[in-house]
Amino acid sequence: MSWISLIHQLAADRANLASIDHRVEELEADLNNIAESRKPDDVIDYLNCKNRILFEIHLCLDEKAEIETRKTLNMAARWKIPVPPKPHDQWGEDENGIWRWSSNFTDYYLTETGHFALRREVYNEIDMRFKPIVSWTTLVVAVLGLVIAI
Repeated sequence: MSWISLIHQLAADRANLASIDHRVEELEADLNNIAESRKPDDVIDYLNCKNRILFEIHLCLDEKAEIETRKTLNMAARWKIPVPPKPHDQWGEDENGIWRWSSNFTDYYLTETGHFALRREVYNEIDMRFKPIVSWTTLVVAVLGLVIAI
């Protein structure tokens, strides 16, 4: 049952990421449209619309960061990779630049540096575990081919 729920979760995350990207594109188009359609005397109305759209874009990007952080942390947990601890203080990045504070969802999310570091560790772990298997498999197939040829 866990495989089925994992597949459903991955599909839902992929659909959510696609819809978030689509929503951000729509909001950026709206931002460009209000910049072109406003008269110079509608400055306050323009700034209100611009700030609302920028806030919605920021919310979408934080939601995307939350999904990507969850996926990366799940991948690291699956391969038993230690995750750097979240900072104790709030508001900003930690000293290593791995975690970023999100005031919208009041939680820390991985920065690009954090994603790259954890993915690199996971891929190194995968390579370390499967490289001997691949080497021995190649040797066994070569010997088996030699035996069959004789």
